Amino acid sequence: MKKLIASLVSAIILSILAFFGIRQMNSLSPRQTEKSESGSKVAIEELSYLNGDTKVFGKLYRPAEAALKGTEMSRRKFPTVVFCHGLGMNCDYWHSWCRALAGKGIIAYAFDFQGGAMQNCRSTSDMMHMTPETEREDLAMVMQRLRKEKFVDKDSIYLVGHSLGGLVASQYASGDGKRLLKGLVLMAPAFNIHDDALALYPKAKEIKDTTILMGCTLGRDYFVSARKYDPYKWLHRFDKPVLILGAGSDDKVPAEYLEKAAEAFPDANLKMIDHGDHLFTAMARKEALNAVEGFLSR
Repeated sequence: MKKLIASLVSAIILSILAFFGIRQMNSLSPRQTEKSESGSKVAIEELSYLNGDTKVFGKLYRPAEAALKGTEMSRRKFPTVVFCHGLGMNCDYWHSWCRALAGKGIIAYAFDFQGGAMQNCRSTSDMMHMTPETEREDLAMVMQRLRKEKFVDKDSIYLVGHSLGGLVASQYASGDGKRLLKGLVLMAPAFNIHDDALALYPKAKEIKDTTILMGCTLGRDYFVSARKYDPYKWLHRFDKPVLILGAGSDDKVPAEYLEKAAEAFPDANLKMIDHGDHLFTAMARKEALNAVEGFLSR
């Protein structure tokens, strides 16, 4: 009888280990090697983080030699940049950015916010309950886990956020990021979220259960949160260098919100790209990337 019980216990333990082993294996993908714009080889692989029953999918970009065990570069720690995407997008928005930086010896990491996109969201997806607060929690978890990776230089971590991701990045930077970040880059940060939400729903009781915004079906929680979100109350708390990038043809975030933010931060520089749109496409991307690279080399 004792042998039977012991066998059953062993079988249960093995099943549990196998289950979590399979989950961990499913969170990993084969390493790919690509050439960056500078011609340097870059290793790209999935680096996702599990938090209970949830998963935050991410991609790690680093110099190819640093990804090979036993090499001198594999034992080094690198400056690291974490990227936060905007509403309805995923970490693939940053692919060319991350590849470019990794080609110049900088670790780049981009991830999908949970529920951050209606489609192609590889993190646990529930856009109906996604809010700026849930995205800030995702970012905090990612930063906590990533800082423990052996290749990360803890004294040289930067955060880059676009649109909603910029808003979320600014809030994180003004909290935990005050002591953890070396600098912050905000690209067309959605600092107008508060005013836009109030304009759409002047009274909380008017908020619908679902609202379509920029092609995304958002839940009531999003607008309840957005109506209370006033980033200018916290921007002054982050006293590290900040680069704010705006686009002259941006039809989503008016320039006056960026100008106000540049005044609110203790150490911020605002750069407007005249021909750029909200997504910094085409030539605007190159100019924005050059500005970011210059900021990182300060």
